[in-house]
Amino acid sequence: MDKTNFKESIHQFLLMHGFKKQRKFFIKEGVDALVVIDLQKSNFSNSYYINYGFIITQLHDNNKNVKLGNTDINLRMNVFIDGKLVPEFDLDGGKLTEEILKSSLEKEYKENIEPSLDIKGLRNLIIKYPGLENSVSPEVREILNIQ
Repeated sequence: MDKTNFKESIHQFLLMHGFKKQRKFFIKEGVDALVVIDLQKSNFSNSYYINYGFIITQLHDNNKNVKLGNTDINLRMNVFIDGKLVPEFDLDGGKLTEEILKSSLEKEYKENIEPSLDIKGLRNLIIKYPGLENSVSPEVREILNIQ
């Protein structure tokens, strides 16, 4: 899969699921949170990481400064290749197909992104990934009612 097809497939998938492009990010608003998705090119190979994060709206008066560095909860998408779940979407290995990419995007969207656009869903996301609670601020822990 080449870079153009990779980016176009992601772009179309996100637009189809209600995301809007803002500068180099894709953003979707939920009930209590915004989700921000960003592609990160690897410095070491022809690979990309798909990073995403949630901004809890009640913690931020002005949501106009939307970028991945300002998110309250951060994660990275994975792809299932050769029986392994890996965070790197390798464009040169010959194993990443459009079908695998779309399947990976759909799985992450349905399991982690769509259900996490409200406080209850964000709390469940933190519970789902042990250790993730250690990366959030005390304010986020308070809003999500996690110890």
